[in-house]
Amino acid sequence: MKIHEQEIRIITKIVGDGTLTGIATDNEHKLYDIHFSWTDEKNYRHSAWLPLAYINRFSEWYREPIVSMSDIPEMARDGDWSAIRDSEVSTIWQIFDYVKLNNNIWATK
Repeated sequence: MKIHEQEIRIITKIVGDGTLTGIATDNEHKLYDIHFSWTDEKNYRHSAWLPLAYINRFSEWYREPIVSMSDIPEMARDGDWSAIRDSEVSTIWQIFDYVKLNNNIWATK
């Protein structure tokens, strides 16, 4: 399993002061298609799929145009994260690509 530098940079930004505890990919690793887990500074355990974690952390997913891109826009407009999380995988990849292209996470706190 080869983890790419850009994946590590994003995961490190998401985990912050926490401790990375695991990384998993499949055999046909697509860039950014990675699951990871970590323990935060309060010792709470978290796990995430990188595209969803990125959307959640580095976008205002509850605003246009992202809500319109989701499979359940009316829920997203109401601030319900499950509208993004429960969208089709292809939809999540489209949102991820949009956010990645339109956001500089290195300028984000």
